[in-house]
Parts: sequence; C-alpha cells; structure tokens
Amino acid sequence: MKQWRALLDSHSVVIIFGISVAVVFAFYHPILSGHFISDDYAFVAQWLERAPFLLRGEQIWEWLFAYNPVFLRPVSQWLFLLNYWVWDTNAAGYYALNLGLHTLNTFLVYLLALQIIRDRFGALVASLLFALHPIHPDSVCWIADSVDLLAAFFLLLSAGYFVLFRRKSKRLYYLVSLTSFALATLTKESTLTLPAVLLAYDLLFTRRVFGWNILKAQLPFWGMVPGYVLARFLLFRGQFGGYPDQGFLKFGWDLFVQYYALAFAKPFLADIDSLTFTILLVVLVWLLVLFRRAQGIWLGLAWIIALLIPAGSANYVAPRLAYIPSVGLAIMQGTVLGALFKEHKLVWRSIALGATCLLVLVYAWALALHVDDWAAVGKTTRAVVEKTRALYSAFPPGARLYFIGVPEYLRGINVYAGNFPFVFQIAYRDNPMLYAQSVDRFPLITDQIGQTYFFEYRYPNVIEHREVHPVLLARQQCSNVKFLAVEWDFRQGAQGWEPWHHIADFQVRDGALVLRADGKDPFLGGPEVEISALSLAGIEITMRAQAEQPFLQGQVYWRVAGASDFSPHIHQEFEIIADGEWRTYYLPLASGLLALDDRVIQLRFDPADAPAQIGIQNIRLLSHCVRLEERYCRCIQ
Repeated sequence: MKQWRALLDSHSVVIIFGISVAVVFAFYHPILSGHFISDDYAFVAQWLERAPFLLRGEQIWEWLFAYNPVFLRPVSQWLFLLNYWVWDTNAAGYYALNLGLHTLNTFLVYLLALQIIRDRFGALVASLLFALHPIHPDSVCWIADSVDLLAAFFLLLSAGYFVLFRRKSKRLYYLVSLTSFALATLTKESTLTLPAVLLAYDLLFTRRVFGWNILKAQLPFWGMVPGYVLARFLLFRGQFGGYPDQGFLKFGWDLFVQYYALAFAKPFLADIDSLTFTILLVVLVWLLVLFRRAQGIWLGLAWIIALLIPAGSANYVAPRLAYIPSVGLAIMQGTVLGALFKEHKLVWRSIALGATCLLVLVYAWALALHVDDWAAVGKTTRAVVEKTRALYSAFPPGARLYFIGVPEYLRGINVYAGNFPFVFQIAYRDNPMLYAQSVDRFPLITDQIGQTYFFEYRYPNVIEHREVHPVLLARQQCSNVKFLAVEWDFRQGAQGWEPWHHIADFQVRDGALVLRADGKDPFLGGPEVEISALSLAGIEITMRAQAEQPFLQGQVYWRVAGASDFSPHIHQEFEIIADGEWRTYYLPLASGLLALDDRVIQLRFDPADAPAQIGIQNIRLLSHCVRLEERYCRCIQ
C-alpha cells in the first residue's frame, strides 16, 4: 500500500493529466466526426478570403488590431490564423484543438484548486466537475467559441502562477502570471476582472502580511485595466469599440442572475422561477455559513462574481459566457467535498464520496446527451455538404443552389445562424461566385434557370428536384406573352380598395381614385383575389403624383395564401415621377420573390414615401399563362 501511495505521490501530476485527457476525449470525441456549425462558416469564409494575404505577411496589422471594430482580440486572431494554416477546412482539426484546450483547462483547474484547497481529493473533484459540466459543450463543441477556451487557459495560468508566487516568492512565477494575464486580456476582454480575484486571494490567504508587499504585486495587474482601455480608445480612433446598441444588463438584472444561476445548476434544474432562485440562494448562504472557515469557497464565489460581471455587457445571455466563471463553481464544489472528505468520521467521508459520485454521474449523463446534440448538428451539416458533392463535384461559375428541408434549429442549436451561403463557398472554394440559400419552399426563378439547382435535404440524404426545371422553362417560354388576369378600373368606383394608413381625402373623382398621402408611410389595401404565382407576369399601375420632391418611392406588397399578413420580404419597389403627369408603371414579378406554389390573394400598394397628392386610374395584374396544366404554363389558346 505504501508503494502505491509513493507512486501516486511521485507521479500524481502525470496521472491527473492522463485522467483529464481520458475524461475529455471519452465524452467529447463524437464531435470529431462532425462539421462546421453556425458562425463557424462565417469565420472559415473570412479566413479563406484573407489567409493568402496574411500568410504572405500582408495586412497583419489590420488583421490583429483593426479588422474588427467591436473587439480587440489579437491573440484570438492569431489562433484563428494558425488554425487555418494547419487545418485548412478540416473541421476535425479545429475540434481537436478545442478538446486540447479544454483538457489543459481541466488540468489547470486541478493545479489551481490544489493550491487553494490544499487537498488532492478536493482538487480532483474540482477538475472532474469542471471537465464534465453539461454547459461546456456550448464552448467546446463550437469552433467559433475557441476564444473562451483560450482565454480561460491564460486566465488559469495567470491565477495559478500568482498563487505560486505568493507561496514561493519567485519573480519568475510573477512574470509568468502577469504575462498570462496580458495575453488573456488580448484574447477576450471579459478577463479584465481577474485582478479582483487576485485581490480576493490576497485578502483571504495573505491578509496577515498585508502591506506594501501585497500592493506592489497587485498594482501592475490593476494598471493593465486602464492600459487596455486606453489601447482600445486609440486603436478604435476615439471610440471604445463594442456593438452600437450594447449596454450593461440591458436585458435586466433578474434575467441575468436567474439565467446564470440556472446554467450553474444544470442538469438538476430545467427551469427557474423566483421561488426556485430563492431556494438556491438560501442553500448557497447556508453552505457559506457552514463552511465559512474554508477559504476556497469564498475565493470560488469571488471568481464567479468577478468573471461573470463582464457577461452583463453582452447583448444576450448564453451558456458559453459561463465557461470561464464556472471555474469558480468547480473550486467551490471541490472545497466543500474536500472538507467533508477530510473529516475523520466515516459518515462525513461517505457523504463526500456519495455526493461526488452523484455529481459525477449526473454531470456525465447530461454532458453525454448535450455533446450528442452538438454531434448530431455536426453530422447534419456534414451530410448536407457531402451528399451534395456526391451529386455534383463541381458547379458552373455563378450557379445558384436552393435547399429545402434544411433545419434552422436542431435539438435547440442554431444550425447555420444565417451563414448557409458560406457553406458551399467553402465546399466549392474554386467557385467564389457560387450562391446557396436555404428556403422553406422553392422560389419562382425567372432568370438563369439553367444555372439554378433545386435540392431537398431529407436526412441523411440530399435529393435533387430536377422536375422543377421543366416547369420554370415552360413559364419562361411564355415570358413575352401577357394576358390581363385581374383589373381594378377606378372609373367604376373604389373596387374594394381601402385606405389603411396615412391616407386622407380618399375618393373616386374624375375617373380616378384620388387621395392625399399624409405621412411617410401611406398605403392602401386591395380586395381579395386569387392568382397563381406561376402564371403571374407582373403588375401594371396607371397613376400620377404631385409632391415637393421630384421623385417618390412606391411599393407593392403581395400576400400569399396561408399568410395571415403581408410579409416585409415579399414586396417590390419602384420610382414614381412626382410631376403630376399620368404614367403607367409596370413591375415584372421579381425573380425569387414568390415561391413556386404560391397563390397571391391580396395586394397592398404604398403609393409614396412622403406627403403627396396621388391619383390612380387602374391597377392590373398580368399573366403569362392562359392556363396551367399540371403546373405547366400554357400561353397558346
């Protein structure tokens, strides 16, 4: 037994590191077979565009310090560039780096906790619970959030060496700590509050010798904060950066506190309300009172508060923002369980072991489920690309791809976050003009039909809908023919049209619908109608306008069957000459405006964008087709 204990004592660091590697790989390895997700595509597309210049040594300053007007993160920018240089567009390599960073952070949590708690069991518990916390996949499984992993690495390194410096008074440790803090701030600005944690450490662990020796070690850390702010001010040309609408706790204090309390309490709580939050607060206060002499629990609390405060300046709440603050939770958990395990009574040791096993098992179960969610999303994005490439190894320059069936959200995760066009710019990188879009239904395309492809994602396959082309081509063959489908002739009255907004003096006079636009957003609503989008050629409006400015902006909105209201995306704009002369304006149906199987059931007409006198003689809907035969347009009687 003594030999085993001696072996463990001499090789404990290596053994703990091995455990960290094994645990992280065991639970996170499913993501290695996945593909890019969400904002990853925007990052990779950015690297594809800029990396050739950067790798030649060009535009380095702009990339590091001036590329992003919101953040000053040159260390993160270096990481992204090195990642691309090593892995190109191989997603597995990026995920491997994230797993490596999370492993190192887990190991550093052990080393830091060991110095704070001074108990191997408590430190091991802290590192295990940090490695297994079920909110961490939002950072580890998302390549774009490697910034949080890297920032945590430098932050843990800084805190660990600061504690070593306090214990052994070696200047080298202090310099490593200070340098690591500087790198952390240049990785992510939320790490700027670390000096508050270091001050809390000194107050808790070195307060008996508080004096100039304490202050002179603290001052350089605190001095970096205004230095960083000044650097941002100078580099952003008199601005401090950040999003234009950014503000501290703009979403409310209650949401902020309750959301992150729920994040730390997962997976034991699925939701939180005021009563549940109060119970959690009571439990926390009870633990603080019960273990008030355990300095680690207070330092862990200080870590959570200090490192969570910057998250209040974000425009949102998210689990990934809790990755760095969760180190404090792990230290608190390790402190409590380690203190119980050190008790001589068997009952307390049993409680400590039982609670540890329960936490580890529940965390592991929840983590495995959440990693599986991210892995499923990665498999979906990989399947979309690989199955499409199996159908077409290349597309013509400037080809357009439309996909239906591609999930926007899968298992609560935003699959593409609006970055779907980048997916195929990366997959077919030799075709930079290639355009791809995920849609609910195939759009009605009126141009470049031969270069347009229609696909459906039906897990796990991608199916091409070639039957769409003949339908579109039949319509295109009738594009030079126009038939009157519906006409509203205002010589015969208002024809069911009504003033809806910013319109006065609405009346039929002198064979026209006459009105006065009172504001900047006047519009009329038309009666119900029904016409297939496939047969619709466009709209023709005969009108005149008189205004102070020479030109006005008109708009036509189309409401389709199944829609409860007009969509801001389904409209066309045109310029109106405001000289009081009668003119006929024709708006051909814009390509992609409506879906292939849409039926137009109502129109909204915005005749101006400023105060004006308006007269309308008629509004006509024109059709390319005499009839539709099984969706095919026929323009011959």
